[in-house]
Amino acid sequence: MRVRRLVVLALVVSAVAAGPQAVSAVRGHGGQAARPAPATQPATPGAATPGRATPGAATPGAATPEPATARALAPVAPGGAGDAGDLTPALRRAVGRAIAAAAADGVELRVTSGWRSRDQQQRLFAEAVARYGSRSVARQWVLPPGESAHVRGEAVDVGPAAGAAWLQDNGVRFGLCRRYINESWHFERLAAARGSACPSREPHA
Repeated sequence: MRVRRLVVLALVVSAVAAGPQAVSAVRGHGGQAARPAPATQPATPGAATPGRATPGAATPGAATPEPATARALAPVAPGGAGDAGDLTPALRRAVGRAIAAAAADGVELRVTSGWRSRDQQQRLFAEAVARYGSRSVARQWVLPPGESAHVRGEAVDVGPAAGAAWLQDNGVRFGLCRRYINESWHFERLAAARGSACPSREPHA
């Protein structure tokens, strides 16, 4: 043990003569030289630190938000009680018979939007342009006053959904046909002749 202490003392004396760095090299338990600390690697720009999220990086398992432009805008079916009094006489009679027949089958059927004034139709069209972002898309759901069958008293929107489905299946008995694929509630008198079939549906207005 004494010999070991003498050896350590000799190392310390030599280290003092060599400089402060050598002194720190021989410090340690039992005279053993301390291990040098590992060199710190410079951080790589943009690299993720373990346990810390990198700004802008996708989190595994997280849902990617859908762009606002890709979100579909669902159409809004008309609601309420529509004006059936100013429909054309032939359409008014056909709708009345259909409502009575639906009631006999235990199905509620009502007009939610019938005749519209030009001002009302213009307001609806302007609202559709604001909703859908362009006139070309808006007119697929609401036509301008000069083109709308509602303004002419030649179209009705009906509800509720079960009533519209009933009229789709039975309306041809009264000359009433669903006109557009994208509007399950819009009907016009397109099969006026007894026994005639409804025409093929148009994609949209």
